[in-house]
Amino acid sequence: TATVSFIAALPLALPLLVAPEGLLKFAFGGFYGAAAPILIILVIGQLAQVASGPCGYTLVMTGHERALLLLQAATVAVTLVPALFLARSHGVVGVAVAISGGMIFQNLTSVLAVRWLEGILTLPSVTALRHAVLTIRGRPNTKR
Repeated sequence: TATVSFIAALPLALPLLVAPEGLLKFAFGGFYGAAAPILIILVIGQLAQVASGPCGYTLVMTGHERALLLLQAATVAVTLVPALFLARSHGVVGVAVAISGGMIFQNLTSVLAVRWLEGILTLPSVTALRHAVLTIRGRPNTKR
């Protein structure tokens, strides 16, 4: 599921990464074009979340709710403390960095927890991603 989700999310995220200022101006008006760096930072965090797959759900469904709770509590600390400091020195961009960093931290630690506790890797399959890219480019991979 992580592979399918990542393949579906990437075409939606690419315009937000490539032309964020123009999209923000078009959708919300000229004033919001200045928020382009914030959008890029938050989209990167969301892509990391999509790429991690259903790691949180996997922890819950396999009886590791407490492990997920501890990871989420650690994520609050890893997000909130830097956000407080970065808000003063870098403003809203600093807060966006802290939020994306927190998302990346939570998903990375959750992926590692699922791997350690259950032996399951919830990340996208590189082989499936490669096959999807080749298929989109018109050169399906027939080798197995």
